Amino acid sequence: MINIKEIIENREDIEENLRRRDPSISLDGIVTLSEKRRDLQRQYDRKREYLKKFSLGNVSQEIRKQLREESDLAKELKKQIEDIKYKLEGKLLELPNLLSPNVPISSNKNDYRIERVWSNPPSFDFTPLDHVEIGKRLGVIDFDRGSKLAGAGFPVYIGEGARLEWSLINFMLDHCTNNGFRQVMLPLFSNADTLTASGNLPKFADELYYIERDKLFVIPTAEAPLTSFYRGEVLNEKDLPIKLVSYTPCFRREAGSHGVSVRGLMRMHQFNKVETYTLCKPEDSQNELEKMVKNAEEIIEKLGLHYRTILLPSSDLAHQASITKDIEIWLPHIKKYSEVSSASNCLDYQSMRANIRYKKKSENKFVHTLNCSALATPRLMISIFESNQTKEGKVVIPEVLRGYMKKEIIE
Repeated sequence: MINIKEIIENREDIEENLRRRDPSISLDGIVTLSEKRRDLQRQYDRKREYLKKFSLGNVSQEIRKQLREESDLAKELKKQIEDIKYKLEGKLLELPNLLSPNVPISSNKNDYRIERVWSNPPSFDFTPLDHVEIGKRLGVIDFDRGSKLAGAGFPVYIGEGARLEWSLINFMLDHCTNNGFRQVMLPLFSNADTLTASGNLPKFADELYYIERDKLFVIPTAEAPLTSFYRGEVLNEKDLPIKLVSYTPCFRREAGSHGVSVRGLMRMHQFNKVETYTLCKPEDSQNELEKMVKNAEEIIEKLGLHYRTILLPSSDLAHQASITKDIEIWLPHIKKYSEVSSASNCLDYQSMRANIRYKKKSENKFVHTLNCSALATPRLMISIFESNQTKEGKVVIPEVLRGYMKKEIIE
């Protein structure tokens, strides 16, 4: 959320910034509502001051009638102020975050900037299979039974497939905790306040699974509850940065269109992810973003998989992000990079919605929040299966996972 005071004082600069992301954005409605609220507030304050001057016991019937009328008008003004406040808050919640000056400005999502490339794509002296065929041949992923149990987009991991998935999760959690992140186990359901604080509501309501009877949402990512972990609290400056990590299943309605690019594990309604989250002082947030990206990159390097890190253009940023770096892993069968991690600096956009501040001397200031997948497992699994397959149809387990798997090959 952007502070209304900042909008009023710096309207032109803020509007120009927001239009780099979406040229259709206008602050006219917000400014008009703010001015109307301010005018009504002045009228209300004047009437309250007038009413305070009188005591109903010491005035004539005529003045008493007049005071009652003034009191009714004051009540009506207060109601109008509350209505405008509600509408204004709704419009502020719909605004995206301000863009970082480092973000490439483009309406084309392909105008990203490549920052790093690690290793080289694997090569084969045989015709390689895709992960769906490998999973079927080895009996480690069952898409048909997943569809029978829940529908498309809900695969079942079996035997060594399930063990590999859990090995990945445990390895990533160990790596993150060794890098200073504190592990948190979270509820898989969130209330509306939690999803509003993270920026998922109101804009992305259609992408969420909602349980009407209990007024609860199934979490789309651990970022949502982690954002609200300290909601409404004032933190100690000496405790910053606070670095959290959590494993959760993630649930999303949208699973992409049919075709080879979304085949198998590419896009699902339910998937596993390890999420890192940092709360810090404003002056430290960009440095913390780089640390989080490096933490995620190290995981992929330890797995021995080819990847690149890109800086996203303005048109491809999430609503709450000021700047985002994606880590994309190489998927051999489709010969393309695909996102396994998205790292964003959200500045004070989420902390203002969640009212998370820290005490700096005599002043309370909003923290900056950052999130980074470290990592989502489905495309990691694709890359592991496809990059490490052998001519005989086996899969060599990455060395760093062998201690968790207690074996070297899936066959």
